[in-house]
Amino acid sequence: MSSSAIRQFSSQKVAGTFSNQSLLEKLPVPELAVTCERYLRSAQAVVSPEQLENTRKIVQGFLNDGVGQSLHSKLVERAKQKDNWLEEWWDSHGYYGARIPLVITTNPGIIMDDVPVVKSLPKPRAQTWRTAQAIHSSLHFMLDIYNNVIPPDNGMCMNQYARLFGTTRVPVYQGIDELINYLGQPKYLPTVHYLTQFKPCEPKHVIVIANGHFFTVDALKADGTVESVENLEAHIESIRRTAASIPSSTSKNVGNFTAIDRDTWAKAREALITASPINAESLEIIQKALFVFVLDDSSPTTSSELAAASMMGKAGMRWFDKHMIIVYANGRCGLNFEHGATDGLTLVRMCDYVNDHSSAKAQPRESLPEKLPTADMLKWVLTPNIEKSLISAAAAYELHAQSVLLRAVDFNSFGREAIKSMKCSPDAFFQMAIQLAYYRLYGISVPTYESAATRKFIHGRTETLRSCTVDSVAWVKSMDKPIIQSERKREIQRSLLRKAIATHSANIRDATDGKGCDRTLLGMQMIASELGIEKPEIFKDTTYSYSRNWLLSTSSMPTNEVVAFGAVTDGGFGVYYCFPKKGDSIKYVVTSYTNQGAPADLLAQTISDSLLEMSALLQTTSAL
Repeated sequence: MSSSAIRQFSSQKVAGTFSNQSLLEKLPVPELAVTCERYLRSAQAVVSPEQLENTRKIVQGFLNDGVGQSLHSKLVERAKQKDNWLEEWWDSHGYYGARIPLVITTNPGIIMDDVPVVKSLPKPRAQTWRTAQAIHSSLHFMLDIYNNVIPPDNGMCMNQYARLFGTTRVPVYQGIDELINYLGQPKYLPTVHYLTQFKPCEPKHVIVIANGHFFTVDALKADGTVESVENLEAHIESIRRTAASIPSSTSKNVGNFTAIDRDTWAKAREALITASPINAESLEIIQKALFVFVLDDSSPTTSSELAAASMMGKAGMRWFDKHMIIVYANGRCGLNFEHGATDGLTLVRMCDYVNDHSSAKAQPRESLPEKLPTADMLKWVLTPNIEKSLISAAAAYELHAQSVLLRAVDFNSFGREAIKSMKCSPDAFFQMAIQLAYYRLYGISVPTYESAATRKFIHGRTETLRSCTVDSVAWVKSMDKPIIQSERKREIQRSLLRKAIATHSANIRDATDGKGCDRTLLGMQMIASELGIEKPEIFKDTTYSYSRNWLLSTSSMPTNEVVAFGAVTDGGFGVYYCFPKKGDSIKYVVTSYTNQGAPADLLAQTISDSLLEMSALLQTTSAL
C-alpha cells in the first residue's frame, strides 16, 4: 500500500498492531510418546475395548520400530527451519487443496450486531446508509492495520490481519488454489505467510453486488483517505436504483460459480476469460477489490434466518472467494468469510470495529442529493455454454443449500456468570451439554471436534480439542432419564460431571499450548508421504480414521456475534456457541443435513434441556 493511502483514524496512542510478532514463539512439536498417549486416551472414548486394544498394539509398534521416532525427528528438524512447521500443510491441504464448495462446508457466516440508528430509518435508507457506513468503517479499520495502530490481540499472532482486505482466493484446477493480496505486505509485519502472493497495485475500490449485478465504487480518494459516508451512500443509492431497473436471472449470475466445487469453478473461470477480455477485466476488478459488499433483497429478522442468510443466501448474490459484508433490506448485517485466509476471531474484531463506529456518533443526513453519481457496473459476455454452466451451478448450489437444516437459539435462562458461579468453565460446561444431548438422542458418544486457537505462536491457527473424553462418556452414561431421585445418585453424577469438566479444561490448556495430538500426527503423516515412505500402520488403522470423523464439529469465540457453519460430515452436526458480554445468556447455532436423518432443531432443543438439567444438578445441595 502506498504511503498516500496511510491515514491514522484513531488518535489514541496504542501498541503497534504487529509490535509483538518478534516476541512470539514457534509452534512446538510435542514429544512422540506424549502425543501417542493423548491419541490413545481420546480413542478410548469412542471405540470398543477390542478395537482399542488392537490400536494400542499398533501405536506401541509405531513407538518402538523406529519409524515413529524417525518421522518425529524429521518433524522436529522442520520446526527449527520454519516459522511454523504446520502452516504450509494446514493451509494447502486443509483449505486451499480442498476441492469441495466453499459455501456451507468451509465459509462460515456471522450475524453482526444490530445498530440502533438503523431502526429509525425507512427502507431503503436503512440498507443504503448501513452499507455506506460499513464501507467507511471497514476501510478505516484497514488503514489502521496498515498504519500499525490497531492494538494487537492479547499475546496473539496478528499475521491474519494482512489477509483481510484486497485479498482473494482463485480456483486452480486439480491443484492448490491461489491466495493473492493486492495491497501488499504491511511494512510493520516481519513474517510472511508462505502461500500469499503479494501483487501490490494500490486498489481503491470495493465491489457492491445488487440484484445479481456487480458494481465498483472507489471508496478511497486519490490521497488514500476514505470517502465520506455521505458520498458513499449516494453511490450505494445509485447502485440500488440501477440494479433494480435491470432484469436479472439469478441462475445466470456469475457469482453462482463461486458456490460450486473448486475444479468446476476453475474450468468455468477459464471459459469466462477465453470467451472475452471483458470477462477477464471484470474478474480482475473483483479480485483486486478491497472488500465485497452485498445489497441483499431479503429481510431476515430471527436469529435462524440471519444465520442462514449469512452462511448461504442466494449464490448469484454472493462472491464466496472473498470476504463479504451482507446488508439486508431491513438494515441488518451479516458477514461471510473465506476461511482459508483467516479464522473467525479476526473477522469478529473487524465486525466489532464496524459496529462501534456505526453506533458511536454516526447520524445519517436527512435526505440524499437529487443528482446521484453514475453507477459503474461490471460487464460480462456470456456464451450459451457459459450460461448453461451457470444454470447447472445454480441448481447444484440450490440442492446443497436446501439440504441444510439450521436452528439458532437464544438461551436466556442463564449464561457465563451463572456457570462461573457453579465453579465451572463456561466452555467446558457447554461442551458437556452437547455430549449429554447427543447421547440422549442416539445412545452413543462420538468423535467431537472443538477448535482451539494456537495464535500465541507465530502464524498459529488451531489445534483439535477432542471434546469427547473417557470422563465425559462416564458422566453421560450416569445421567439416567428421568433422573433417579436419589441424592446419592445425584452426588455421583455431580462428581462425574465436575471431573469431565476439569478434564476438558485441562485439554483446552494443552491444545492452545500446541500440545494436542492431531496436528503432530498429521505432521508425521505428511512427512511420510513427502518422503515416499509407506504409510505407517497407525494411519491405516480404522481407529485413526473413525476418531477423526467429526460427527460433532463445534466452535466458540469470546464474542457477541453468532456464527453459523455447516456440519463437516454426513449425518453429523455443526455447533457454534458464544456467551454474549451483555446480559447472562448463551447463543448457539446447530446445523445438519436433511438427507442424513440428523435434525438440527432436535439437537438444539436437547442441548437446551441438558443445560437446564446440568444447572439443576450442580446447584442442588447435597444432604449427605
